[in-house]
Amino acid sequence: NESFWKTSKIDLLSLEYQKKDSTSLWNFYKKLIKIRHTFPALRIGSYHPVMEKSTQIMAFDRKLNEHSIFVIMNIGKEKVTIPFSIEDNTSLIMENINFRNDSIEISPFGFMVSNRKNS
Repeated sequence: NESFWKTSKIDLLSLEYQKKDSTSLWNFYKKLIKIRHTFPALRIGSYHPVMEKSTQIMAFDRKLNEHSIFVIMNIGKEKVTIPFSIEDNTSLIMENINFRNDSIEISPFGFMVSNRKNS
């Protein structure tokens, strides 16, 4: 068998290829960095953990002035459904989860980042 490193598949790892692929890890990190720069609360806002006892969900709020950035991630190996509803003053920044009536379904490594403007 030919080594992966000696096949044309190695080209899939090149930065040139990653930049052209909108679903690449490089483009994903680029989006995350842009979000971090766009929302100061993610950099310097106060940190408030949510669902601390969960072994499968990592969630937190970062608050700065009137903005609250909520981040939730499934760090486990199984799909999780949790009660959740989006308030009127909330906008989704980035997500790859499934919304149900009053809950969200998060696949392994799924996440959501939302911005809520507080009154």
